Order: sequence, then structure tokens, then C-alpha cells
Amino acid sequence: MQVSYKADKVKDRALAMIRSTRKHGLHLDLIALALHGTTSDFSKVIGMVDNMVSVLKTEQTDDEEKKEYCNTELDATEDKIKGHEQEIRDSTAAVADAKETIATVTKDIAALAAGITELDASVASAT
Repeated sequence: MQVSYKADKVKDRALAMIRSTRKHGLHLDLIALALHGTTSDFSKVIGMVDNMVSVLKTEQTDDEEKKEYCNTELDATEDKIKGHEQEIRDSTAAVADAKETIATVTKDIAALAAGITELDASVASAT
């Protein structure tokens, strides 16, 4: 009898605390309903909630594994991007160097052509 009285008192205190809470969420309303009722059997609901919690834990584990895989793939892709960017920079520098070399060779050819023309003129005047 005394244990039953203590249990009822604890239920009443818990119900009073829930009702005094400013924010009522759906879960608090469900708890209040369970505490207020005397013949309600929530064993099926509790079983379903426990099942859902285990499913959510499994899904969370799967999500964490997928996140780790995605992070690994992102890191690998970023490394590839950096490598390709370096190749582009190297190729751009090689093209610029080749253009400078072509410009120098073109100037040298023009100078040699001018030298040949002078030489031809000097040979022609000497003959």
C-alpha cells in the first residue's frame, strides 16, 4: 500500500512538472497522457519507440560511415585538383617560355637575314 502511495505521489509530481513547463512538445503530452491514465498500456508504443531508437542508431552508424567515405573521397579529389592545377601552371609557364624562345629566334633570324642582305650588297659592290 505504501509503495503504491509513493508511486502515485511520484506520478503526480511528474505530471505537475510536465504541466508547469512552458513549452509543451508532443513527447511531453504523450508522457502526461501516460501518467494521467491509470489503465493505459503503452507496452506496444514503448516497443515501437525502442525499435525506432535501434533503427535510428543503425542509420546513424551508416551515416557516419558514409560521411567518412565521402570525406576521404573529397580529400582524394582535392589532391587530384591540386595536382592538375600544378600541371596547368607548369604548362602555362612552358608555353610562355616557348613564346619567348620563338620571339628570340625570330629576332635572330631577322638579324641574320639583314646580315646576309648586307653581305650580298657588299659582295655585289666588291665585284
